[in-house]
Amino acid sequence: MRNYFENDYTSYSFHDGILHIDYHQNVQVDLPAAAQIVNDRLTLHEGRLLPVLCDVRGIKEISKSA
Repeated sequence: MRNYFENDYTSYSFHDGILHIDYHQNVQVDLPAAAQIVNDRLTLHEGRLLPVLCDVRGIKEISKSA
């Protein structure tokens, strides 16, 4: 399992069994971005159930479709 991963929108890291997702500053999330974020998260989970903590303070805008 990877302990850290980053894409164009978010950074993912594991701390004490919790997946932390931090959105980058001033990120704009549209439908393709949301799909990538969810797909990356599911890949990191590797089919396991675990808690997720999202820091959404960096989001500038989210489209309705996202």
